[in-house]
Amino acid sequence: MEAIGEKLRNAREQQGYSIEQISRDTNIAKHYLLAFENEDFSVFPGEPYLLGFLRTYSEYLNLPPDDMIALYKNMKIQEQPFPMEELLNKKRTLPVLPVLFTVILVAGLGTAAFLFIPRIIDAVRASRAADRGGGRVTTAENSIYKMDEEILERRFLKGDQVQIILNESAFNIKFANISDKLHLETPAGEISLTLGEEKLLDLDGDGKGDIKVYLRDIDREEDMEAVVIRFDKFTQATVPTSEAALIEEGLPAEEGSASIPSVGSPGSPSRRQEIYNILRERTPQPITLDIIFRGYCLLRYLADGERQEQRYFHKGESFRLEASKEIRLWVSNAGALQARISGKDINLGRSGEVSTKIIRWVKDEQADFYNLLLIPMY
Repeated sequence: MEAIGEKLRNAREQQGYSIEQISRDTNIAKHYLLAFENEDFSVFPGEPYLLGFLRTYSEYLNLPPDDMIALYKNMKIQEQPFPMEELLNKKRTLPVLPVLFTVILVAGLGTAAFLFIPRIIDAVRASRAADRGGGRVTTAENSIYKMDEEILERRFLKGDQVQIILNESAFNIKFANISDKLHLETPAGEISLTLGEEKLLDLDGDGKGDIKVYLRDIDREEDMEAVVIRFDKFTQATVPTSEAALIEEGLPAEEGSASIPSVGSPGSPSRRQEIYNILRERTPQPITLDIIFRGYCLLRYLADGERQEQRYFHKGESFRLEASKEIRLWVSNAGALQARISGKDINLGRSGEVSTKIIRWVKDEQADFYNLLLIPMY
């Protein structure tokens, strides 16, 4: 039987992936990926993390995740020492007192393990927080991650919390429940997110969005409930209300102004992107979107405000979509795909970059033309 490390390495090399690329795409630290291939499972902070990372890594390589987890568990069973002496000396009788002493000792060790191992695991998890981004404080029951940078994206377990500092005030967001949806407890109340969904949160109650959250993945096992989520500090767009509402509500382009702004604005000027004019026509034509995937990627779309879908794609797969007025597009790895919009090749972003765009027709009143625009969302 092929070893689990060899199986992962062969699949990765056959598909032409590097450890660095997979780490960017899956948000799994490189030393964990190498640990899988070298079968060094001692580096993982606990079994739930190991199984979750193994499932994600297997799905990325298009390997059956359940089979890979079963292969790992079988390997761990085979590593247990075989009681040869007991089998060869079946008739040997053991003295009563040593046996009784051993039973008492094992029971005592079991009780100590039950009481202290959870604390040891928490300490190990805390010591590895730097590898996974964000400052971390561990309590007896869960972990609190401090958002020290503009963006925080990582794996969280049920009960974990994220602390966000806004105007010198601290706001905590708790991962309350994980099922087919993620339920968050926020200062403004409980909200829920489905896979691939993105929402703005108003933490201080001033009516403006303070933080953007994006649910990238849900991973539920018998002994673990985890999600991969992205937090992005956000500043509301300083554009006229009528124009912002026009884009947000998806009204026909001819009812709006000739200049359509981007939806939202980045927290840092360096992240700002320009609106791109794809083509220009006398009358709007059907919008076509063709994508060829060069790597693992999650795609979500909303066409004409009605049709929507989200799914994972692997290297070599293709996708085609048609719409009459507008397409809203979310991709988890812009560099893992080649896009063609209404016959023109379009670059949606760099490798590892999460890209969100609006593709829509907008009327230029001065020239009496329609422009098909690629509008960034932040």
